[in-house]
Amino acid sequence: MNKPLVSIITPTYNHEAYIGACIESVLAQSYVNWEQIIVDDCSTDNTMDIVSSYNDPRIKLLRNDSHGGPTRLHASYNSALEMAKGELIAVLEGDDFWPKQKLEIQVKAHKNKFVLSWGLCVKLINNKFVSPSRKSYPRTQKEYPNINELLLGNMIPSVTVIIHKSYLSTIGGFRQPKGALFADYLTWLLLRKKGPFIFIPEILGVYRIHKQQISKTNKLAMVESSIKCIDYVLASMDELELKNIKLRQVKAAQYLLKALSLELRSDVIRAKKIISMLLC
Repeated sequence: MNKPLVSIITPTYNHEAYIGACIESVLAQSYVNWEQIIVDDCSTDNTMDIVSSYNDPRIKLLRNDSHGGPTRLHASYNSALEMAKGELIAVLEGDDFWPKQKLEIQVKAHKNKFVLSWGLCVKLINNKFVSPSRKSYPRTQKEYPNINELLLGNMIPSVTVIIHKSYLSTIGGFRQPKGALFADYLTWLLLRKKGPFIFIPEILGVYRIHKQQISKTNKLAMVESSIKCIDYVLASMDELELKNIKLRQVKAAQYLLKALSLELRSDVIRAKKIISMLLC
């Protein structure tokens, strides 16, 4: 695998204010062997016109037959996955963008056949960049997280991810529990059961936060979606797999997530104490 093709999956909906910056960040990549498959979920603004204005043959446009919304996000991902010709799959939603060295850095990491690579993510809030707290992550490149760590919560920003397509095929593509509002967390959990992930301690994506985001407008539903993903994976594990899982720790983390989303201060304090005791 010298210079493998990277297929970039870009779901978009009413991103006229952002899709140009998204595409420009791909065009600016130092690694040039890529294709970008943009899946429009029936936008009602000028998103389609902006995408169509780019003449690069590496940029391809699909349009859903009808608007699926966040609960059908996996369908957009998987329609692009069916079209993808690359050995590696990257995720870049239409309101996010990348630093120019992102693909070059991660393609090198995938020479060792990791299932998935990911890294640090900068947030863009009201035109201000917010850097990640590096204390929360390993300081060097390493295999991380293990399945138990990932069951405590989704620490992997999709904008930083690259996956071997062959592994995605073994789990049936991108996965989303019924009613869940995202297609990344369950996908990561199922992929982690297939082999190791590699964490790269560099900025590999920029995640834009704006008023229209589901994660911004429906915090409780997002948390409940995460819990659905965790419960789904736990239910699919056999006895041997479950022996390697710290179930009390995982349940305490779920309790904390829900308390945080409901802003229940007393429950948050209690949950943090439980997790602290379990981690000792």
